[in-house]
Amino acid sequence: MATIKRSKTDWLNWITGEKSSKTVESYAWQIANLAREFPGRDISRLKERDLLAFVAARRKRAGMKDEQLSDSAIKATVNALRSFYKFIGSTASDYLPMPTPKTRLQRTLTFEQSLAVLSANDSSTPIGKRNVALLSVGLDTGLRASEICRLEMTKVDLHQRVLYVVVKGGNEEPGLFSLETANYLSAWFAERERIAQCNRAFVSFELHCTGQPLTTAGLRCLFRRIGEKAGLDAFSPHDLRRTFATLQTRLGAPSRQSQVWGRWHDLKLFERYTQALIVPDIAEYDPYSVVSGVLRRGS
Repeated sequence: MATIKRSKTDWLNWITGEKSSKTVESYAWQIANLAREFPGRDISRLKERDLLAFVAARRKRAGMKDEQLSDSAIKATVNALRSFYKFIGSTASDYLPMPTPKTRLQRTLTFEQSLAVLSANDSSTPIGKRNVALLSVGLDTGLRASEICRLEMTKVDLHQRVLYVVVKGGNEEPGLFSLETANYLSAWFAERERIAQCNRAFVSFELHCTGQPLTTAGLRCLFRRIGEKAGLDAFSPHDLRRTFATLQTRLGAPSRQSQVWGRWHDLKLFERYTQALIVPDIAEYDPYSVVSGVLRRGS
């Protein structure tokens, strides 16, 4: 029986059916980068030593003295190589070492900082109403940036206080929100009707695309401006997802419930988002200080 030769195009078509568009884009870039490193060679015929050399070269950033790519970046490279070579029937990538990314504390907001970003907006203006509604949805539901941008008006029920959005992986899943957030959304939707030119819940106020859907790039710029007004060193859309997980836990929500409400399919993934809890809140700690307790009893 003749062996069917599989191509890079076949592979991209295959992973498109099972990976997110962001992952497909990343994998495609990795393999294109591999081809650039071996000009004139058929990358399907590369050997393990070739791939090891490629990964080693990727580890060392070209032109950046004493600086290396992170373990997470190298892991993405290895995952792309393993996917491609497994698909074409090659064993060249089978034994590539897979780095384990180091755990780093990620940025999350405190209660005070969350209030600061909400208060940094003039809610008497249309833009301020949009921003407060958007931030409140993020804090209450933990939506990702892309999910906020593609949230549709018809998928928001202010009376039941539930929204539905297509999440990572392609499924449509719900998010619940508070009465306060429902009121903020209601105030924004009344303004939105005058400028919206699409079905998205949150639209842009930029001159060249007023009324059009917010983009993730536009959202990041918006958050930087809000963060500066709130006195934060940095502020990004994904901070709200981590804050959702962390502050719900501080408020006493069971992990399993927060996992479901935040649409994490794995409890370990949820727990990764609550790493900030290992940095204790001093106000929570003070009543249990041993020295304070000793002095109180001795007085």
